Amino acid sequence: MEKTGVFTLRSIVDALTIKEYAKKTRKTIVIGGGLLGLEFAASLRKLGQQVEVVEIFPRLLPMQLDQDGATVLKERIAALGIDFQLDVKTEEILGKEAVSGVSLDNGKELSGDLVLFSAGVRSNIGLAVGSGIKVNKGVVVDQHLQTSVNDVYASGDIAEFEGKVYGIIPAAEEQARIAAMNMLGKEQVYKGTIPSNTLKIVGIDLTSMGLVIPEEPRYEEIKKIDGEKGVYKKIVLDHGKIVGAIFLGDTKGATTLRILMDQGTDVTKYKDFLLEDNFDYRKILSK
Repeated sequence: MEKTGVFTLRSIVDALTIKEYAKKTRKTIVIGGGLLGLEFAASLRKLGQQVEVVEIFPRLLPMQLDQDGATVLKERIAALGIDFQLDVKTEEILGKEAVSGVSLDNGKELSGDLVLFSAGVRSNIGLAVGSGIKVNKGVVVDQHLQTSVNDVYASGDIAEFEGKVYGIIPAAEEQARIAAMNMLGKEQVYKGTIPSNTLKIVGIDLTSMGLVIPEEPRYEEIKKIDGEKGVYKKIVLDHGKIVGAIFLGDTKGATTLRILMDQGTDVTKYKDFLLEDNFDYRKILSK
């Protein structure tokens, strides 16, 4: 990690440094195929770099997309000239003083003179360790966002609730409000945050919300794939109610769909039409 040409991106200074360094390099290896990793890859490609993305999961955006959606996204990004190594770990940064590539756990070596790490975040629990506060992946909190020590609360990227550290802004904001109210003696209960992302990834519109990769048989999945247009849509139902959705390449109606999900509206009689191009979700809201 200390070799010349190995970077992480956390600030505008990092961005400017990488941009300047890229002027004297030809090939970049991006470690991490999540949201930021793919954005970095596209940006460096625009600067004229050859780019290869290494991802430990067998698909891109493993937190936001299922396998079908990730395949559609991969094909669209590959058309930009970006290559991928999926389902592999990076074992070593190669080179003496400056980076010359990376070796992977499948025995393959990739050449490259710039390596950019975008492989997730970890809670900084240094302050809590040894203080008597219970920690695991993060600082463990209960349904009131209180730690194992009375009158000490945690929220945001540091907080671990029911074994999960969310690491996303909506969860941090929701937790902060509830923790503050509980500190003021106005009891509120935190039940977890429904993950929701609406963004452009490499210029491609994406909305991913709720439970997008169900593991239990009670959930029903409705899918529509248009490979030519690079569009993928999926809705997950639990007894007729929307509990998750993916809209990739075409996010029309996603905002209304989120309202239906929050309201717990039963859409059973509409499920055969939900993914039609001209279906108006507002019709259900008015019922």
